[in-house]
Amino acid sequence: MYKIYSLERKNNSVNGNPKYEIYFKNLDGEFDHATTASDYSFCYGITNDIYSLKNPKVMAKLEFSKAGKITDFKVIRKVK
Repeated sequence: MYKIYSLERKNNSVNGNPKYEIYFKNLDGEFDHATTASDYSFCYGITNDIYSLKNPKVMAKLEFSKAGKITDFKVIRKVK
């Protein structure tokens, strides 16, 4: 589970799908960031699952590709 600190909307993929840079605290407690993989449907739901891009207030389960791109984003719980 990762604490999400902020999201930044990036340019859409060549197919017009949304893309984000996600800033989070990793499992070692260090700040890190990664970009969502191109053309994954979960990117459409990200803004529905959080309070705001700059202050999302959520804990999320992230899955990563071998290249380090985020391939899944599931909100586990909202935090205050």
